[in-house]
Amino acid sequence: MATIHKRNGKWEYRVSYKDPTTGKYRNKTKGGFVRKTECEEAALMYLKSSKLVRKNTSIELITLILTIMFLEADVKKLLLLNQSISN
Repeated sequence: MATIHKRNGKWEYRVSYKDPTTGKYRNKTKGGFVRKTECEEAALMYLKSSKLVRKNTSIELITLILTIMFLEADVKKLLLLNQSISN
């Protein structure tokens, strides 16, 4: 799973994954991106270059999955904001 958020005025991505050799959960974080799109592309390239996804997985499929995850996170934030406003 990948998340993108702003930290100290810059964009940062965090990829959470389960290490296949140890079975432990790990995080890969990288930040300092000026634009959100640059950060999304870097997260996408990290996923593609790592062994976290199959090498024959298309870049379009990975992009679609990441887009859905990012939209889901945005919707959750909006719902929480709406809830706090209505209370």
